[in-house]
Amino acid sequence: MKNLSDNGTQWVDYSSGRRNRARTAVDRALFTGMAQIRQHISEQQAKEINADGMEISFHHGFRPSHGFGGLQFSTGEYNKGVWSDGKSVSELLRDYNCRHRAFPIIMGISKPVYSKEELQKLNDEENRIVQFEGKPLNGVYEMTQKQRQLEQAIRSQKERIVNFTKAGDFERANIAKEKLKQLNARYDALSQATGLPSQPQRTETIGYSEAMKALRGGAANSSSNSEYRANKRSGSKWTGGGRTPEEIGRAAAKIPKQGVTTTEINISGDDEKVFTIPEKRGIIDMGGGKSSAKIGDADSMTTITDIKPIDFNDEAAIKKEIDNFAKKYAYADVEHALVISPDGNVYSLTGTKINVNSSLVGRDTLIGSIGTHNHPVPQGDAMGDSFSKQDLGFAIEYKTGKQYLISGERKNAFEYAGDLTREDIEKKYDEAFMIVRSIALETGIDIYSEQQQIMEKLNEELEGFVFYGRF
Repeated sequence: MKNLSDNGTQWVDYSSGRRNRARTAVDRALFTGMAQIRQHISEQQAKEINADGMEISFHHGFRPSHGFGGLQFSTGEYNKGVWSDGKSVSELLRDYNCRHRAFPIIMGISKPVYSKEELQKLNDEENRIVQFEGKPLNGVYEMTQKQRQLEQAIRSQKERIVNFTKAGDFERANIAKEKLKQLNARYDALSQATGLPSQPQRTETIGYSEAMKALRGGAANSSSNSEYRANKRSGSKWTGGGRTPEEIGRAAAKIPKQGVTTTEINISGDDEKVFTIPEKRGIIDMGGGKSSAKIGDADSMTTITDIKPIDFNDEAAIKKEIDNFAKKYAYADVEHALVISPDGNVYSLTGTKINVNSSLVGRDTLIGSIGTHNHPVPQGDAMGDSFSKQDLGFAIEYKTGKQYLISGERKNAFEYAGDLTREDIEKKYDEAFMIVRSIALETGIDIYSEQQQIMEKLNEELEGFVFYGRF
């Protein structure tokens, strides 16, 4: 693939008129070739043991004409019976990208892997319908096809970044990077809506990592965000990418404030306040936590509602707690939190519509803990926004482990393994906030999810920080 890319081969044209990118064509040819070899081996084994039938494996996301997964066929039916498109099951198994496999069996003796009831349940799941971007996706096959389309679009956008960077056009490369973030957000939203696992390995692109390194350094930093970083270090005033404070203020005003407490940031150097940054939303720290927290402990906004034991070394048990929390509170109208502590307990807390005070369980309980909380979903939306500045500051203050967030269809997480203080990380959050808004102003690209974009920016810029778009 690298040789193909380096020598300029981008597309493969077929006699049928079909056209695919070189990567897609190579991937398909390799996968299909290996599948056909495996199938030939299975059929040869059937002859050697005098098997009189074949059973077909089941997999999710099969194309509609391949609905034979989990069924058993006599050798005659398998080789000569017409299943669909005028082809036998044996012929259909040789279709490109087919992931079914056939195994030799003895008819009437070999017990099917799936009972009729189990197979019906699998097929019912296969035929479910979900809504995505206002349109129905009918069945898992359509869902996976949409996923492949977005993966192709992501790869194409990464290739643009690579090409613009090689050409020294860093301005257009940065614009392409922002469009890539929108595609990644759509990809995450699709995974959340359908329940399909994300497959980031499908979006890997030759030269992309090097291009991103180039954008983060030297000449690539000619955009407004680099201007901000450079002037921040030197103590100079940031010019807002050449825009006036009034223009930047109008861009900032496009983002609705949700009635939360804010910090005003003066980036223009005069008396006019330009940006407001949400400050007190999510997990907050009001102190007062005890080392011996008990059910019923409360402050003005939060109550400990439950405490139960857990083996902190049991990853499956921890995952179950987080998954159950997500199911229960995805659309809750107030904030809840779960603290899974190394002390061997799970603490459940209930807060208000904008806050939950997890410090109520005590500092010793929080250190090294795994936590999750929810953000209530704004009316009419599918999900709320991602982690707030307060969420990050809290995690750093108490040296917690991985933190999770659920908000409607949103399932984010982050972890940090660095040495920054709470004050440092909150400053980094503010800087990322201003970069996100300035880029939106410069490029004209809408901010699709501000706090998520801030987290993505921190993921790019901050060593030891990892943001997960979906858990």
